[in-house]
Amino acid sequence: MPALFIFCEHLKSYSFSALICAVESLERQAAWYPTIFPDKCDGCAGFENPKCVEFCPHKVFEILNGKAIVANPQNCVYGCIACEHVCPKKAIAFPQRITLKQRAQKDKGLLRKVKCRSCGKIFWTNEDTDLCFECRKLMEF
Repeated sequence: MPALFIFCEHLKSYSFSALICAVESLERQAAWYPTIFPDKCDGCAGFENPKCVEFCPHKVFEILNGKAIVANPQNCVYGCIACEHVCPKKAIAFPQRITLKQRAQKDKGLLRKVKCRSCGKIFWTNEDTDLCFECRKLMEF
């Protein structure tokens, strides 16, 4: 089986590690940071500081008015949800993780039901269109 090589600017060489670098780079393009629900967060009452602030080594959180806030969302590591489990009030949530494999599976060319914007006819298509075949034909002439 041939090896897969890809060039990565970060590594300045061709290697399998570069493939990992490319995948991580694509994943980082997705928005990934926690949301804190202020109605649930009590700033870890009874503790010196909110647990998430003390726990996160990337300084994503800060304290404002006695509660934790997401001050540096860009510092959050894609896919990391460790602080979610540290919060005793379950006030931290993350977006759903979507892997590259899941992104590829989303658009498999599957048929979807569409209503034609011209004639109102319901039709099935795997194309990005809202005109049925007959209306598209009429538009061509």
